[in-house]
Amino acid sequence: MKNQINKVSTEWNQPIAEAQKVMECHAPVVSNAKPTLIHRDTGMLYFHMLNEELNEFRAAVQDEESDKEARLIEVADALIDLTYIINGALDAYGLGKVSEELFNEVHRSNLTKIPNGNVILNEDGKVQKPKDTYEAPNLSAIIFPKNGSN
Repeated sequence: MKNQINKVSTEWNQPIAEAQKVMECHAPVVSNAKPTLIHRDTGMLYFHMLNEELNEFRAAVQDEESDKEARLIEVADALIDLTYIINGALDAYGLGKVSEELFNEVHRSNLTKIPNGNVILNEDGKVQKPKDTYEAPNLSAIIFPKNGSN
């Protein structure tokens, strides 16, 4: 895939309700109310669970033997499991309650990659960061607010 410019819509308004549901289920296991580093072993458990689901996603994407319905069900299962594990990890690290703010900040930053809806893709299809418009996300301000409200 060579460099391309695509026009995209920047309208998006969907709340992150999944995070709240995972926090409800996850609270008895491991949950932190404030941002904190968790034990290395617990962090690695999340890493391994994510890796397992990524492998299932890859297998579903690469599967050319199964019918399309079965493949799409496997893709959906892997992606939802990934979402669930990611939201669980956010909760474990005490980031669950600010995950929507974090997501919105990364989204704001990502929109600076597509000024006026123009997207520049590299040869692999990855969106490039224009030097004149890109702004990195400021996650620190959300995780460590100066007034200490989180």
